[in-house]
Amino acid sequence: MNEEQIRRYAEKRVRMKQGFYYHLLAFILVNLLITMMRVMTEGIHWTLIFPFLPWSIGLIFHGFFTFVGGDPISFESKVQKEMERLKSQMK
Repeated sequence: MNEEQIRRYAEKRVRMKQGFYYHLLAFILVNLLITMMRVMTEGIHWTLIFPFLPWSIGLIFHGFFTFVGGDPISFESKVQKEMERLKSQMK
C-alpha cells in the first residue's frame, strides 16, 4: 500500500468510528429522555426496556461492523474484483 491508500483507509476507519460514537451518543440521550418521561408519567415499570431493545440490536451490529468487521479494504477489493469481472464479460 502506498501513502495515499493508507491515508484513505485511515480516513474511512476514522469516519466509521465517529459514526458509531455519534450513534451511541444519540442512543444514550434519546433513551435517557424517553425513560425520564415515562418514569414521570407512568412510574417505574418493567416495560421501560421495550424502547431500548430494537435500537440496542442495531447499535450492537453497528459496533460489530465498525470494530470487528466491515473492513473498508476488503470492500474496496471486492468492488475492484467485481469491476474487473464485469469488464471481462463486456469484451
